[in-house]
Amino acid sequence: TNFQINEIAYHPNIKDLIFVATNTGVYKSTDNLQTFSRSFPSQNIIELTFHPTSDSILYIYNASASGNNRDRILVSRDLGATYLASGLISGNNGNTRVELSTSPICNSCVYFASNNGVWISTNEGQTFSFRSNSTQTNGGFAVSDVDTNFMAYGYVDLDNSSDGGRTFVQRTAWSLGNTNGNTSSLAASYATSTNYIHEDVRNVKWINGVFYAATDGLLCKSNNNGVNWQILTEGTGIRENYKLGLSQSNHYRSMIGSQDN
Repeated sequence: TNFQINEIAYHPNIKDLIFVATNTGVYKSTDNLQTFSRSFPSQNIIELTFHPTSDSILYIYNASASGNNRDRILVSRDLGATYLASGLISGNNGNTRVELSTSPICNSCVYFASNNGVWISTNEGQTFSFRSNSTQTNGGFAVSDVDTNFMAYGYVDLDNSSDGGRTFVQRTAWSLGNTNGNTSSLAASYATSTNYIHEDVRNVKWINGVFYAATDGLLCKSNNNGVNWQILTEGTGIRENYKLGLSQSNHYRSMIGSQDN
């Protein structure tokens, strides 16, 4: 089987309640992962996020949807017992590289990002309005939990916005030869730059005013709304392994292959 976990989310207020978004639906655990029930049928749910203040509301995105249902999110108002489609996200054009975000600064807001731009709903998904389209593609997206003017969005490089998503500015450089550090050597660039986080952003979170970005090779944080970055995993052995091979004649021998790291 090709089972894939896309997101694991602990409920922010209800003890031991966990939702798991997978390529076979949404699973719900009320006992801290001891047992599960399926909260949504066999579809590829790639995003799940909670309403910032209403404990019963959550938002999900179904990448298996067809037609213009790919341009909608699903909203549950009863902790995942039932789901209803949101308003149409006009201009997304069926793109399924989607990230969702919410912020306690705007209780009724839900933010939608894809390769085709950023949208905001101010009424819990009833309607969406387009903000802008960054020059980056979408691997990670988050809205600040202290000021919704600040956002981060990107994939190969990471952009930030300081005006609620109306404009974005590139803040990181994927190549060590193009950072804001000492580029006399790659090692010097890595040691001195404040805009290198490694290419291919996989996830972005904003916690208590601090941005965190997980990439193919690093975990980094920004204390100034995504302008400068600090590497948190220096010295940690990280590999994005693609293949594993086992010798058929010598069981002590194995080989693996990794990308980038």
